[in-house]
Amino acid sequence: MMHDEGRRASPPRPYRPTGDRLIVPVDAVEATLTSLRRFGDQESGLFWYGRREGSLSIVTSVRTPRQRMTPFNYHVSAEAMTQMGASLDEDRSGLPDVLSHAEAEDRYEIVVSAVDKNTSRQDIQGLAPDLVVGASTVGLSAKSNLYRMAPGKACLGCHNAAEKDGDRLRKVEQEVRCMTEVELRKHLDGRAENVDAIVTYLQGGEKCGELGEAQFRNFATATEPDFSVSFVSMAAALLLAARLLSATVFDADAPDRASMATLNFRNLEAGDDRISQDQSCSHCRTADRLSAA
Repeated sequence: MMHDEGRRASPPRPYRPTGDRLIVPVDAVEATLTSLRRFGDQESGLFWYGRREGSLSIVTSVRTPRQRMTPFNYHVSAEAMTQMGASLDEDRSGLPDVLSHAEAEDRYEIVVSAVDKNTSRQDIQGLAPDLVVGASTVGLSAKSNLYRMAPGKACLGCHNAAEKDGDRLRKVEQEVRCMTEVELRKHLDGRAENVDAIVTYLQGGEKCGELGEAQFRNFATATEPDFSVSFVSMAAALLLAARLLSATVFDADAPDRASMATLNFRNLEAGDDRISQDQSCSHCRTADRLSAA
């Protein structure tokens, strides 16, 4: 959308940090790099599309429109912008209108969650769904939790404080920067998705914000998997499906049960437990105060 064939004009004012947070998944980073590298030494442009909830945004689509490029600039016509916007609408054409509109506004009545990081649980609860059904495994125990947005009830954010990824990232980086390249590759092998990119980044051959940094962040902040076996994971999935059906399709006839169902294969016991509300939770405690007002 730059009409000047020469160099791009300098920005009118310097960048100023804000409190907004943008999440760029690894797939989006890789798609961005692939697109930009395709055009060699020509300057090109692409667009990130996604969802926004308050100050939190997440990239869900990377689009490269038709454009005219020079070594120092690029131009995207109004027609190309229109075509790119139409392609976004086509991606949602399989959804009923009511669901397309809800998705566009980040409104989700029911969410099924099987994430293993508290940061992700906090992000999901930040969307304020009416009902969340989750599943997890701990050793030989399969669990399924049900959360309803109601006064006095626990939510997915309760007792699930977000991990301090910054501290963990710095600690892991200090550890691996002391390794030789052979030691580093051996340490990363089987644990990281793109070993070469991480090695290049740690050896200073890549700038911040590129693929290696994103790959290293994913490696350093990944949750260590708990011991589990396939039949325990299958049991957790079955518990989740049963809770989801009883809370939706058969809600009128289903008996009133506690929010957490557990199946323990170590002693072959099954039971229900209630989850207490976290008094420091910023999600449901805020909702309670608004309801009381």
